[in-house]
Amino acid sequence: KIDPKFAKAYINKASAHIKLEQKEKAVATYKDAIEKAEDPHVAHYFLAKDHIEKGKYEDAVSHLNTATEIEARANYYYYLGVAQFQSQKYLEAIQSFSQSIKLDDKNAFAYHDRGSAKRQMDNLDGAMEDYKKAIYLDNSLGMAYNNLASVYRMKENFTMAVAEYSNAIDKEPENPVLYNNRGRAHFDKGDYEKAIADFDKAVKLDPKYSFAYNNKAGALIKMEKWDEAIKEATKAIEINPNSANAYVNRGIAKEMNRDLQGACEDWTEAFTMGSTSAESYLNSAVCN
Repeated sequence: KIDPKFAKAYINKASAHIKLEQKEKAVATYKDAIEKAEDPHVAHYFLAKDHIEKGKYEDAVSHLNTATEIEARANYYYYLGVAQFQSQKYLEAIQSFSQSIKLDDKNAFAYHDRGSAKRQMDNLDGAMEDYKKAIYLDNSLGMAYNNLASVYRMKENFTMAVAEYSNAIDKEPENPVLYNNRGRAHFDKGDYEKAIADFDKAVKLDPKYSFAYNNKAGALIKMEKWDEAIKEATKAIEINPNSANAYVNRGIAKEMNRDLQGACEDWTEAFTMGSTSAESYLNSAVCN
């Protein structure tokens, strides 16, 4: 009231509203700062973060571009990169993360997220370098180990993929996704029993994890355990009726169990969901 242009007072008032769980009043205060304060870049930044939380990425980009024009700060560029990444503007995201790193080269998240943007652009070597840098800066980041492992898997270095997924599990031992991912790497190596053990761990942690049930079905098919594969694929379908891959796997197991009609019915269901692999099975001699 004494100084309507005092930006810091608006920001602190908004922070008090947040502490009182008055989110909309906080947003309104940020908007007041943008309209009235002499130095509103912090308000643009906080308002942009609110837009990111709400999935309004283009609005976030607009506010963060304004904030960086007023004052170049590492966190402004970092969140600009986040919003651009979520908008699938990966090259722009890489540029923003790089600018953030230039201003603060100790932010592990900036390296990690730049690596993910590079991976989206098929720059696997660049992604690997950034994930390793993120781990060097903060070795507690399970997601960085996980994503590094995924790059190794994409490069078909399955031994290293298993090792890095194991590192991720050491950091987040209750995360079912990590066990599922390591199981897939074991599967790629042909270690089907180890893969099944990881898929079992994943569903123990999350009994509704349909992907893990289906992945286990795939490993059981490789081991020629048709009845067990049908059972696991059925579990995946019960949890997620829209899982085309589960219908494909169950169809394969049914075919090998000489239930040709059941196999073709499952492949037909998968085909209606857009599965190209199901189409090839339907065009085979089994269903004709």
